[in-house]
Amino acid sequence: MKQFLAAKIRLTIWYTTIIMMVSLFFTGAYYLRTISMIQFQYEQIELRFQNNNQPIGNPNHVPRRLQVLDEDFIEVQRFLKNQFIIINTLVFVLSASASYFLAGKTLKPIQISLLKQRRFVSDAAHELKTPLTSMRASLEVQLLDKKLPKEARNILQANLEDLKSLISLSENLLSLARTDEGSFEFGTAKFRVNKIANRAVRHISSLAKKKEISIQLNIEKNLEMSSNENALVEVLLVLLDNAVKYSSAKTKIVVEANKDNKNVFITVKDQGNGISNEDLPYIFDRFYRVDQSRTNQEKSGHGLGLSVAQAIVQQQGGQIKVSSSEKGSIFTLFFPLV
Repeated sequence: MKQFLAAKIRLTIWYTTIIMMVSLFFTGAYYLRTISMIQFQYEQIELRFQNNNQPIGNPNHVPRRLQVLDEDFIEVQRFLKNQFIIINTLVFVLSASASYFLAGKTLKPIQISLLKQRRFVSDAAHELKTPLTSMRASLEVQLLDKKLPKEARNILQANLEDLKSLISLSENLLSLARTDEGSFEFGTAKFRVNKIANRAVRHISSLAKKKEISIQLNIEKNLEMSSNENALVEVLLVLLDNAVKYSSAKTKIVVEANKDNKNVFITVKDQGNGISNEDLPYIFDRFYRVDQSRTNQEKSGHGLGLSVAQAIVQQQGGQIKVSSSEKGSIFTLFFPLV
């Protein structure tokens, strides 16, 4: 998996950096110590020659001997430098290889555990989806009975809403599991942006009407992009659903799209209470819910919608970003032009 490969590389870099710092410290200290000792001995010999305290042979040969000693000293310095480079190069190669191996060993148990967790979540969500859908159909059929008492109807309606929430949760978990495993592959085709925006708006219009929220589309009719239609509709549904939930009644949501030389930009702007700076870095985390920063009312949800949207966008090669103020939030999708 890509995230584990990236973590393995980062861990390898850290291991290698630490080992190289230790190696450079000790080899550097050894090199400087050895050079200083040789330098000291050379200066002592040179001093004896100059003072002629301990004459060696014919004095006429002293300059030549000093020259030889100087050449030897330079040669020793060169030899030690080469040894320093060779040793540290070998240490780097060996430590990088060993670090990569050890990083894999370190992360392997975590990877296996995470894979088992994702497989469990995927299987559980898949197994729950069918019975939950059957229960939903059964409740909807019962609610069609006009002779149903009002109290019973209210109870069944509340049960149906809770059931829809569970179905949404299972679908989101299944989508996340598939994107994590890389098995959720999307076909790519060229299409008009206003087409998929209208599809998303039609799906969310009933929820918006309950709060008298208008949804405005500012998209050029001929603006096209290459991606997966259904995937992008799902992303826009998540963003629009959030915008409707966290906007006040009788406000407006604006969906805009444009492009430059490199990207297509799609923005969803709401007029809610905004997201606090403390919450912004975490809103795409799984199961994270803003603690009443965008509304004073309790809202249903499980904190998975934005995680699903981000996973889908990233798998399509795009990015999703958010900015917010007290006057509302702006979610922006970036997709590269193909």
